[in-house]
Amino acid sequence: MSVQFTRLRIWVLICACFFTFGSYFAFDQPSTISKELKAFTGINDEQYAYLYSAYSIANSISTIFGGFFIDKVGVRACSFLFSGLVNVGVLLFAIGVTIKIYGIMVLGRAIYGMGGGLITVVQQAIVAFYFKGSKHLGMSFSIILTASRLGSVLNFWISAPLTNATSVPFSVFFASILCILSLISVTLVYFMDVNYEKTSGSAATTPSKKIVFNDVLNFPLRLWILYISVALYYVSVFCFIAISTDYIQDKWTNISDVHASWISGAVYDVSLILSIPLGILVDTIGRRISLAIIGTCIAIPAHCLFAFTDVYPLVGMILLGISYSMICATVWSCASLIVRLKEVGTAISLMTAVQMLTSSIFNAIVGSVKEKTGSYATDEIIFVVVTIVTLASFIFLKFLDSKSHGEMDARNEGKSKEEEEIEDDAALLENEDEASEILGEDVELTI
Repeated sequence: MSVQFTRLRIWVLICACFFTFGSYFAFDQPSTISKELKAFTGINDEQYAYLYSAYSIANSISTIFGGFFIDKVGVRACSFLFSGLVNVGVLLFAIGVTIKIYGIMVLGRAIYGMGGGLITVVQQAIVAFYFKGSKHLGMSFSIILTASRLGSVLNFWISAPLTNATSVPFSVFFASILCILSLISVTLVYFMDVNYEKTSGSAATTPSKKIVFNDVLNFPLRLWILYISVALYYVSVFCFIAISTDYIQDKWTNISDVHASWISGAVYDVSLILSIPLGILVDTIGRRISLAIIGTCIAIPAHCLFAFTDVYPLVGMILLGISYSMICATVWSCASLIVRLKEVGTAISLMTAVQMLTSSIFNAIVGSVKEKTGSYATDEIIFVVVTIVTLASFIFLKFLDSKSHGEMDARNEGKSKEEEEIEDDAALLENEDEASEILGEDVELTI
């Protein structure tokens, strides 16, 4: 592997970390300032839930077609488009909040959703492209997750105090300012890749002219079961976090809004600490699906604590954070292990689409149940049931994988440094060969 490509790989990974920083800050900001947001704009619980549903529905629809678009056009061009949608959407939401027009708020969240999922797909496709077959694949995914979750952690730590110290409009406009980081990092990756293309004489390899809808229909069953498993799991995390600040204050009445926000953010705090070590663990031992099963098992008692006990909520949030970290370090890299290089963007985008579509349905259900019952008790029981079903789904996935080639749950055998370098070189050559097949010419590896 050339020193030039190794350096490029590192710098692209660093820049990719900031593709979604502002987007992750903005995603759960309504949760951290939910009471203040409802009071300022005059929306009810059901309307509040639709802010998340608008994001999820737009996200799921756009990612269904966005994956094909990425594989056709290439991540270099798409990164600007999707980052632009994030910036426009978050800004429009802030304007809607400021002038108290609910329709503009929903429209902003929808436009944000169109770009928010796809900028993540671009980010993951870039990393999967550079690290597919590498011993660092799991760690690279964990690194970008950790960097992205810094945005989530920052939101849960400062949005509520910032709102109390200033105003709701100031807080949401602050989120739109942070999203500019995405455009800056996308621009840096663009110029790095253009410069590499000029010096090496190679062409970008990500665009593909051969992926068609039949390729998706021919995705293996275990990939679709992976999609379902991930979608159900994320319901138990994201849909819960969307209501967690309110839920904590309703059940534990002595906890203030700021402290409730900090407790809700503990999921991401734990993820921030554990993501990279777990990524290294996955690269060392493999067993992605087995670890995902363990992670889901940890989520079940976490939700049971919330539903059936009065144990201080931070305990359940820490358990959920450990579980979430294990899932993120394992499942997102699974798709790239069982599809061809030209299908990576589509495979990851479809996973995001299924996840977001499922979340949009459950967000609406959660908001409707709360509006009708007046409490979140029934919603939390729903999360317990969903997590148990998720566990069954992952177990079924492990069975399917064992009956196939077993790439998802394969054990990583210990290798010497020389063997690891040879393996990295072989993965690079495999990517270059497949890229050449796609473009019909000899190329070196770029985005």
